[in-house]
Amino acid sequence: MLFVASMALALGSHLIPCAAQGALGTWLLLTSTLLGGGSGAAIRMVFERRYGSGPLVPPSIAVTLALGTMAGALAGLLYLVAQPGAINLHDPGAIRLVSIIAIVGVVGGLTVETVFRKLLGIDVVHTRALAAPSDRQADTSARQS
Repeated sequence: MLFVASMALALGSHLIPCAAQGALGTWLLLTSTLLGGGSGAAIRMVFERRYGSGPLVPPSIAVTLALGTMAGALAGLLYLVAQPGAINLHDPGAIRLVSIIAIVGVVGGLTVETVFRKLLGIDVVHTRALAAPSDRQADTSARQS
């Protein structure tokens, strides 16, 4: 349902004449990226649960939707602000821009769980050098035995 609502809002931002000419079209487009990201994250969660490829302890649907919504909004907004010049949703060629932004929002939601899981598992800072000398000697003697 979130996916259908996202697509309806994205297309409505371009196809509804009164929305495309004012700020309502922009708000509809931005709201579609929010819903698109949430729907992408929910789709991924359903897919992982269906085929058993998800984590051993699956996250709650509220956390998944929140992360997906943030990722979809950020991805869609980044794509939107990267466009050169003024954006006119009333222009006949704007349907391509609207479609791509909607797709970018959904893909952002689809990928957010995987990216966050990998980031949580990476130890970027190696803390072994910061350990106390007694801890390092115990670690060295444990490796030798």
